[in-house]
Amino acid sequence: WLSMKGKVRFLERPMSVYRVASNAGSWSHGVGRRYGSLTRFLRGEIAMFEALLPHLEGEKLALARQEKLKREFEQMYIEGRVWEQVKGPYRALYKKQPLPYRLKQFLKRNVPGLNDYYRKKRGYVE
Repeated sequence: WLSMKGKVRFLERPMSVYRVASNAGSWSHGVGRRYGSLTRFLRGEIAMFEALLPHLEGEKLALARQEKLKREFEQMYIEGRVWEQVKGPYRALYKKQPLPYRLKQFLKRNVPGLNDYYRKKRGYVE
């Protein structure tokens, strides 16, 4: 059927992997829903970058600082510190985010009641 509609191609390599026996003991299992675990994981990454920075120079130092900023930015998002995301060195990261992300953050900062209503309607009530 597909060949009647156009050209068909075949890739002889795996393009994704499905983990069949994932369990609660694996580090990534449900981490998106467990904010405490994710926050601890990010804090560990940030601490690792802080320990690494004094040992780097030049381009590697700049890259490591940028990665550390990204982790801090993500941590601010998880912890709900939306005002900090638009200040200082994080502003450039904020501007690179997609429009829907920036709109949600704008609502959180400027119209918290509307954001709370949106979260209740979507079923995100804690």
